[in-house]
Amino acid sequence: MECILNPGVPCDSIMNYAYVIWFALGIVLIVLEFFIPGVFIVFFGIGALVAGGFHYLFNFGIGIQLTIWIASSFAVLLFGAKFLKDLFPSDQSYEPTMIENVNGRIVSVIKNVHVGKKGGRISFQGTDWDAISTDSEIPKGSLAKIVMRDNLTYHIATASDGEMQAHLNSIKKVEEED
Repeated sequence: MECILNPGVPCDSIMNYAYVIWFALGIVLIVLEFFIPGVFIVFFGIGALVAGGFHYLFNFGIGIQLTIWIASSFAVLLFGAKFLKDLFPSDQSYEPTMIENVNGRIVSVIKNVHVGKKGGRISFQGTDWDAISTDSEIPKGSLAKIVMRDNLTYHIATASDGEMQAHLNSIKKVEEED
């Protein structure tokens, strides 16, 4: 018996209708993108549609179908990501914090900071960070200055009275301008 949708191919197994499964999987993955945002699932859905199309035209075995799915998903991901980035340009740019701009900044201590060991926390740029003291124990609620940054850990030191006063004055000045 020949397949109705694919003449010339015997319909003796479910693998002859695998393209239906691929098309259904592709559509499900593309629809899932609306519920699970992240812009990656849609690329796998498009890859599934491509694999289903190739299977419908050429009746490949499961190994080749999976290879086509992975390769086409990867190709669509590479070219589609660039296309989407150009289609939806960002109005903001991300500039990583430069170490030179961070050193000497005054921060709030939110968990006691110990000399030479992790466990302390500071609040800086709206986020909590691991901190290590370079000179003495710094209690929670104190102000300290950043000495250096080591990956995701800040090394801090006790801020002098003058540095703390200058920091408080700058905060007061910003609040007055608002």
